[in-house]
Amino acid sequence: MQVTTDNSRKQPPRTLAEARASPEAANWESAMLEELASLHEKGTGVLTPLPPGRKAVGSRWVYAYKYDENGEI
Repeated sequence: MQVTTDNSRKQPPRTLAEARASPEAANWESAMLEELASLHEKGTGVLTPLPPGRKAVGSRWVYAYKYDENGEI
């Protein structure tokens, strides 16, 4: 078995801190706001106060570059 990877592709940030510190910070921020607006419009969840003694479900942002058929971002 042979496995190859394309290391020439730009690596996306792995954390919110990395996204905010990157040269594309404004683009990541815009994408996150668009995603939150989309989730709100679709009614996928409602923010409510957390009851005492309960823990919130964890979540995190997952960042990715989208490439076209020519390999351009």
